[in-house]
Amino acid sequence: MLSEVSGFGGDGVNVPCVFCGLALSYETVEADRKDCGGSYARTNVQPACRPCNLARSDDASLTTCEVLDRVARTYARTGRLTPALAVA
Repeated sequence: MLSEVSGFGGDGVNVPCVFCGLALSYETVEADRKDCGGSYARTNVQPACRPCNLARSDDASLTTCEVLDRVARTYARTGRLTPALAVA
């Protein structure tokens, strides 16, 4: 996902989250499935940060604005970008 030829906008070191645009590294990028019931095949994944990936959950119908709104509401409610149980 990080490579320039992957088609996700990466530069070999970082790639932007498809939802919020945060620069993600090898250590922070997560493979978000476009079709939540599908496989992790290259054609069905997109780079996402943990907060956006968790906010989207299994709801592929959410728009980018709805995902970002969920992240913002989680932060407003808990002071964290991710739910407490999702912290690695």
